Amino acid sequence: MSATAAMPAVHARPRDFLDRNGPLSFGLILFNWAVVAVCILAGEFFQHPLVYILSVWLIGTRMVALAEVIGHDSVHYNLFQRRGLNRWLDFMWFLPLFETWEGYREAHQRHHNELFTENDPAVQDYKRWGLFEPGRNYFWLWFIRPFLFFDTPYLVKSVVHGLFTDRLYALRMASLWVPVLIICALTNTLDILFYYWIIPYLWSYPALIFWSETGEHYKTTTGQTRNTLGFLERFFISPHNDRYHAIHHRYASIPWFNLKRATDALMEPVEYTRSSGFLDLYRQFKADVPFLNRPST
Repeated sequence: MSATAAMPAVHARPRDFLDRNGPLSFGLILFNWAVVAVCILAGEFFQHPLVYILSVWLIGTRMVALAEVIGHDSVHYNLFQRRGLNRWLDFMWFLPLFETWEGYREAHQRHHNELFTENDPAVQDYKRWGLFEPGRNYFWLWFIRPFLFFDTPYLVKSVVHGLFTDRLYALRMASLWVPVLIICALTNTLDILFYYWIIPYLWSYPALIFWSETGEHYKTTTGQTRNTLGFLERFFISPHNDRYHAIHHRYASIPWFNLKRATDALMEPVEYTRSSGFLDLYRQFKADVPFLNRPST
């Protein structure tokens, strides 16, 4: 046991949790891509609709991990001690999801610096998802609509807009996707790419992002953030400690693998909202409480 792990919580300091661990982070990247590979192999081996659908949703969870854990930590320089690796290895997490390090970092900085304002990307997402509209049907929004490709047009529009208006974005996308498409064409695997990457990106990924992003801030009653605990959150919706969101907004330089320990050592439960599981989060989602600093609609 490390000295930090053995340290009583009362003596813990934020700097005790700031060390980067490059090998562990690289292992996390490989793990998530390995899960994607296993899902593809399982889907192709069994050739069964239920196995395929399960594979699509499991791949979607790994997309969330790549973007919201690995990519997220990269823009905070929390993955590797060598700062350049956090940026230039984004072909392993951002580019496959049609995102760039620069684009994600700009939006995420606004989220931290302008939380709960009109310029906060989270608030903009909530507005686009109709969470501020009167008379909204919470059961529909939470349990039904996420399975109906509800945010797919926005994703497609964003990618197309970037390709035609942002030269850097287009170049970064071409640097990965042109070789990938050529290799898939030569190996006759374009169908695999479509069924096991594009379909999850357009279907399961936006649904999981909806549940994850809504859980982090929407209708928090204590503090400005929510820790989303529970089985689904731990393994699928907010994996790899992403569910410990309150500590991140207080100390953004704490890397992913230390978020739980830092939460236990540095925060009290009265300082943030939390949910005990997916259904409890839905109960809070539909509760008759105002959104903190709710922007005008």
